[in-house]
Amino acid sequence: MNFFYVLIFCVCLSSVKFKTNNEFTIEIVSNHTDYDSLFVLSASEEEILAKVPLNKLKIEFRFSIEEITTAKFVIKNTDISSLTILRPGAKKFISLDSAVIYSRQSTADSLVNYLHTSTNAVFAKYGQLIFEQDNPNGVKALFDSLVTVRSNQIHAFDNQLDKDEISLLDFQNKARVYNFCFFMAEL
Repeated sequence: MNFFYVLIFCVCLSSVKFKTNNEFTIEIVSNHTDYDSLFVLSASEEEILAKVPLNKLKIEFRFSIEEITTAKFVIKNTDISSLTILRPGAKKFISLDSAVIYSRQSTADSLVNYLHTSTNAVFAKYGQLIFEQDNPNGVKALFDSLVTVRSNQIHAFDNQLDKDEISLLDFQNKARVYNFCFFMAEL
């Protein structure tokens, strides 16, 4: 008879929806600027996900988010920005100086910014090869190599990332490279 009650309890428990934390938190740890607000923009930069006052240090600000996504911290009307990975339950500790936004204690944020800057570095170093019209195989080999090197960098930190962050970083790694190749019709 006890087994029957346990079974009924398990069936009832499985039908209950648990409230998940669909928020991310931002805390400004330090601000060495005269700016008044930090904006969090969607990856497309078309939607403001959050606006955080910079004059309130060490206070948590909570914002709604439904799923993991890349986003961008920006100071409006400046070139100061930094990429971030946001997900429900994420907590971001932000420090600002005159030219940089730092997302502290976030390996995922460091890696998504690494993907961005390393792509730019490859364009700067290999621009002539990339934009040659008669060497598509060389361009593809260069970009395949970039994807492999960056994938190794990402997976060196698997123990510091959750599976959703790893998946998003792997996607970003390939998308940043191969979208450009498709755009240039090099494949």
